Amino acid sequence: MFPHLVFVGARPEIIGKLLGVPVTLTAIVRTGTDETFERKLALRTFSTDVTDTDALLACAREIHAWRPIDAMIAATEHALLPTAIVGEAMGVRVNPVEAVTLAQDKAAMRRRLAERGVETVAHRVCTDIEEVRDFFATCPGGVLLKPADGNGGRGVALIRHPDDIPRAWAHTAPESREAGVLAEEFLTGLETSVETMSAGGEHRALMVPAKHTSGPPHFVEIAHQMPGEHPPTIVKTATDAVFAALDAIGYMWGPTNTEVMIEGDRATVVEINPRWGGARYWEMLELVAGVDMAEATAMAYAYDRLPAPFEAPAATCAVRLLTPPPGRIVALTGLDKATAVDGVVRIGELNRIGDVMPSLTDFRGRAGYVLATGPDRQAAADIAERAASLIDIRTVPAASNAKDDASMRDDVRQALRKLLPGVRSDLDALIRIPSISADPAHAADVRRSAELTARLLEEAGAADVQVLDDIEGGRPAVVAHFPAPPDMPTVLLYAHHDVQPTGDPAGWTSPPFEPDERDGRLFARGSADDKAGIAAHLAVLRLFDGHPPVGVTVFVEGEEEIGSPTLGAFLERHRDKLTADVCVLADSTNLDVGTPSLTTTLRGMTDVVVEVRALEHSVHSGIYGGATPDALTALCRLLATLHNDEGEVAVEGLISAPAPKVDYPEERFRTEAGVLDGVRLLGNGSVAERIWTKPALTVLAIDATPVAKASNTLTATARAKISLRLAPGEDAPSAQRKLIEHLREHAPWGVEVEVSAGKAGRPYAVDTTGPAFETARSAYGLAYDGDLVHIGVGGTIPFIAEFSDAFPDAAILVTSAGADPDCRAHGLDESLHLADFENACLAESLLLIQLARQNDKNQPARAI
Repeated sequence: MFPHLVFVGARPEIIGKLLGVPVTLTAIVRTGTDETFERKLALRTFSTDVTDTDALLACAREIHAWRPIDAMIAATEHALLPTAIVGEAMGVRVNPVEAVTLAQDKAAMRRRLAERGVETVAHRVCTDIEEVRDFFATCPGGVLLKPADGNGGRGVALIRHPDDIPRAWAHTAPESREAGVLAEEFLTGLETSVETMSAGGEHRALMVPAKHTSGPPHFVEIAHQMPGEHPPTIVKTATDAVFAALDAIGYMWGPTNTEVMIEGDRATVVEINPRWGGARYWEMLELVAGVDMAEATAMAYAYDRLPAPFEAPAATCAVRLLTPPPGRIVALTGLDKATAVDGVVRIGELNRIGDVMPSLTDFRGRAGYVLATGPDRQAAADIAERAASLIDIRTVPAASNAKDDASMRDDVRQALRKLLPGVRSDLDALIRIPSISADPAHAADVRRSAELTARLLEEAGAADVQVLDDIEGGRPAVVAHFPAPPDMPTVLLYAHHDVQPTGDPAGWTSPPFEPDERDGRLFARGSADDKAGIAAHLAVLRLFDGHPPVGVTVFVEGEEEIGSPTLGAFLERHRDKLTADVCVLADSTNLDVGTPSLTTTLRGMTDVVVEVRALEHSVHSGIYGGATPDALTALCRLLATLHNDEGEVAVEGLISAPAPKVDYPEERFRTEAGVLDGVRLLGNGSVAERIWTKPALTVLAIDATPVAKASNTLTATARAKISLRLAPGEDAPSAQRKLIEHLREHAPWGVEVEVSAGKAGRPYAVDTTGPAFETARSAYGLAYDGDLVHIGVGGTIPFIAEFSDAFPDAAILVTSAGADPDCRAHGLDESLHLADFENACLAESLLLIQLARQNDKNQPARAI
C-alpha cells in the first residue's frame, strides 16, 4: 500500500500534478472551497478551517481513523503552523513546529542563527517609534522595517534619514501582529534566493534565480529569471548559508524559498519561507530544471527521496509581475496580444474587474504575471517585459477597498467628472456645426460634423475609424472600432450627428447653434437630439483610455432626422462592420429628470401629401362665392375627418397596442407639452397610452396663400402634409394605404384628391428578457440611484427595426443621453439636462463594466 499523504490547503493545480505519483492522497481544503476538481483527483476530500488548529486536528483524526496518515503537508502559508502542530500531536511525519515557528518569526530566527554561528543581520524588535529612532542611530547605512512575522514583502519600508522614520513606522506598524516591528540593518549587495528541497534534514539546492524589485523604499519583487546565471562562487556562498540556516532552525521536510543578501564573500540569510517560492517559482523550476515541485515534495515526505542535482538548464525562464496604477480596475485588455508574443508560456493570477489595487508597496500591488521562455536569461526577460507591456489594466482612483457595486459606481462617477469638462468642450464644438440633413444647403456642414466625430473617436483610441458615404443618396456616417478582448462581447454604441432645422431663429432665447448653459441645461439645436449621444460615448471611451473592457463599435448616423432612408442599404453593405451582441441606442428620452428609462416601444411613422383640386383656376370670391367650392375650404373639411369629436384618430383599421403600466400624470404632461389652460387633451385612455401605444395624426403643413398676400379669391388647389404615428405592432405600409384610402373616400363635394405617399418607418417593441437587459437594469439603476423604468416613445427611430432585422440576435437597449420630456427636441430652445447627461455617461460606463464582469464570471477560472 502506498504511503498516505494528507495535503492541507492545496490548490487544484497542485493536486492535479500529483496524478501518477505513488502515494495515497487525501486533501483537506478550506471551508467554502469548490472541491469538484480536488474530489476527482484525490482519494478523499475533507473541508475545514485549515488555519484553526483544533478544527484541523479533529479533521485529521477523522481521516486517520479511516486510513492511517503517514505525513501531513501544508500547501498554503496560513496552514503551515497548524499543520505542524497537528502532525506532531498525531505522531505523523511533518515539519517540526519549532522549525516552522522560527521560519515565521524573523526575530526568533535571527537569534537562533546567531546562537548557531550563522551569519545574520543586526536587528531589534521595536514596540514604538522611539525604539526605531534609537536603533537607527546605531545603523548609519540605513534601517529596514518589516513585520517580525511578515511574509510576501508585506510592510517593508526603508529608513535612510531620520525624517523617514514616521512614514516608515506608519507603513509597517499596521501590518505587524503580536511579534511586533522588526528593525534590521539595511544590507546592500546582491539580493537573491535559493530554492531547496529537504528530506529527513538533508537539503538539496534546486536553483538560485535572479531577482528584481521595485527598489526603495519597499523593495517589492517585480521580476525573476531562472537560472540566475550567477557566478559559481555566488551560488556556493548562498547555498552554504541557506543550508546552515535550515540546519540551525531544524528544518526537515519539503521545499523552502530562502532569501539571501550577498556582499563579497558574506551571505546573510534574510528570510526563510517553508514553501516553494511564489511568483511562479515552482513552474519555472519545472521548465528549467525538470523538477515538479508538487511531485518532489510528495516523494520527499513519502520516500525520503530528493530530486537529482541540477546540472544544465532545459530552458531559460523569466517572470514579469504586472504592476498597474493603484485604483479600482475597470478594464483589462491586451491579453490576446500578450499571449501571442512568441515565448510566452502563461499569463495568470490576474486580478479582475472591480478589484481595488493598492499602491505597489507589497505583493498586493501586483495584478498577475507573465511567464516566458527564451534562448537566454535576457531574452526571456525581454519577452516577458514586452508581453506585460501589451496588457492594459485600466484603473480609476478608488475611495475604498470595497468591491460592492455602489463603490464601483462612486469611483467611476468621480473619474468621469474629471473628464466631463473636455467632453463638454467637444460637445459644444459638435453643436456649433449646423448639420441639418434635411437641407441640401447644409450638406457641407453634415460632412464637417461627420469628420469632427471621426476625429474625436480616433483621438479616443479607436483602432480604426471610417467616414462612410458610399450609399447613393445617403449622408455620411461614422463607424469606429475598439476590438473586443478575448471571450468578451461587442457592444454597438449608436448616435446620430445630423439635426433638425431650427425653425424661426427669432423664437430661440439664444442662437440655436451657439451652446448656452442656463439653469443646469445646455440650450442649442442638437444638444439633446442627438449630439449628446456622441458625447456620452466619447466620455465612456475616454474613461477607459480607448481600451474598454468589452468590444465597442461606435456607429454615428447622418440621416436619422430625415427617417434614415438609406439605412437598410447601409446595413446590407456594411453588416460585418456593425455586428454586435448588444446595441445601445442613445437617442431616446427619460420618463423624467433623474429617472433612468429604457424605451421598449416606439411608434412607427408614415406621411403623405394630399392635394385637393376644385377649380381649373382661381376665381373672384364675390362673383362666384356661394356656389363654387374652393380647394382650401375643402381641404380643411377633409382634414377634419381624420379625428372624431374626442380627438381619436378616425382612420379605420389602425390598431392600438396594450396600454403601458407607467404612471404619467396628466397635469405634468400638460405642463411639459405647453398645453394652454382650458384646452382639452385629445383622445381617450391614460396619457402614456395615448402618446406611446395608440396612433396619432398630425397636419404638419399646408400650402396656401399667406395671410399677408391674401385676396378675395377662391383657391383652385391646396396641399397639406400629414404625419401618422403608428402603434407598436402596426404594419407601416398597410397603415399608409388605409390613410390614403380614408382621404380619397372622404373628399367633400366631389373635389379631386391626389395623395402622394411619403416615407414610412416601422414601429418597434423590444423583447426585454435576457442577461443584457438584466445588466442594463442594474447599471442604469445604480447610475441614477433609482429603478430603471420601461417606457414607450411616441417618436420613430427607423434604425432600431432596421438593425433588428439585420442582427436579430443582438439585444437592443434604447436609452437616453440626458434627454427628458422638457428637452424640446425638434422644437425651439432644445436643451440637454446636464446632470442627467452625467448620469447617462456613468450608466453606459457601468453597463460595459458589468457586461465584462458578467462574462468574466461565466468563463472558466483562469490558469493559476
